[in-house]
Amino acid sequence: MKLKQKYRLKKTERYIRNMLLEEYFREMSEDPNSIWASLKISEQRKKFDDLGYILDHLKTVPKCLFKYRSCNANNFKALEDNSIWVSSAEQFMDPYDCRLPFSIKNLPKSKIKRLAKWFVFASYIYVNNEDNLSKDENSLTPEEVRNIFFAHCYNDDLVLNVKRTQKYIKKKYPIEQREKIVKKIVLFDQEISQRGRAQGLLDWYKAHCEEWCSSTIDLNRKARYVCSLTETNNNPKMWEEYADNYGGFCIRYDFTQGIRFDLLDVESSVYALKGLLPVFYTERRPKFNSYKFQFLQYHDTLFEIKNTSHDPDMATKLHLQTLMKNPKYSNEQEWRIVIGGEEPGLIWFPFATGIYMGKDISKENKERLMQIAKKNNLTVYQQKIGVASFEYEIVRLAEPREIISSKTIIVHNSALN
Repeated sequence: MKLKQKYRLKKTERYIRNMLLEEYFREMSEDPNSIWASLKISEQRKKFDDLGYILDHLKTVPKCLFKYRSCNANNFKALEDNSIWVSSAEQFMDPYDCRLPFSIKNLPKSKIKRLAKWFVFASYIYVNNEDNLSKDENSLTPEEVRNIFFAHCYNDDLVLNVKRTQKYIKKKYPIEQREKIVKKIVLFDQEISQRGRAQGLLDWYKAHCEEWCSSTIDLNRKARYVCSLTETNNNPKMWEEYADNYGGFCIRYDFTQGIRFDLLDVESSVYALKGLLPVFYTERRPKFNSYKFQFLQYHDTLFEIKNTSHDPDMATKLHLQTLMKNPKYSNEQEWRIVIGGEEPGLIWFPFATGIYMGKDISKENKERLMQIAKKNNLTVYQQKIGVASFEYEIVRLAEPREIISSKTIIVHNSALN
């Protein structure tokens, strides 16, 4: 990766980390039991902060970005509704897109042993959690499991230290409760020993971990929803692949015309604007700490933590991986919006200002696009075969009406330069 690209990557990494930290503190301030609860801010203040955050971020984004589209009812509807479609990364043709370089097979033996121990305790809590009605009175509670774990009653070979366990029980429980807790620990020990101890545990874990890694990679791709944009409306390959081989159209999104204040009422639109980032084309992905990633998964299960963004460094590394692509795609000059979610769908994104129709677009589709352009105040262009060069000519067909929404905050070009 060239020096300029490395600098840009570092700058993007810092931006992502700050963005994730802000979201984390907001989430924590909503929790009345959090130390950040006193910092809770009003919805109006959040909008004000988001607006400043977005305007500052848009200074780094090209003034215009484009999206190639085929002519079908869904794409026409999205354009008419000022929306963009986010798709799951698992549907992409490139099998490496949004794919984590996640594997623990080459980790040192000591780290794999530690992960195996964390897995055993975390999986017990996962099965016997407070919400699981199948838990019986002879099962250790999640809190008791954590106490045993951090009292070092078990070593990394999953062997019970009897003396340390006895000391823990005497310190933690009154005489009348000790017999019951001893019985629960004995049953717990019998259950976790089924996977083996020492080398047996290590062999068992190594035999299954790569399958789990592969499953995690697939789940991560499935949960990443992406909308791809590009810096150019003049890419022949993209016209061929993404716009019906010149029978489709290309949408221009302009970020210099203003930010609609009501856009900030839609959480997904705020995430889309704040998360609009460049793609980096590289032969090698950035370093990824597979041990820490796996450890945090077990840690969160052990402590029953549902907010997975509490580690901004790891969350940043995860997000960066979704921006990496093979150099063979570099001609696409891609920018993308990546958000988490449970299913694909539309995001309100009212920044379309123009439509470029392919040279081979049908009369019917051309008329439909003209109708949408008139309704949404879009400039319309037609692609024509050039006469004096090998470049396609762009002919303007229609101008937008001079209408400014009363809900638009006007941002002068100087604010984005």
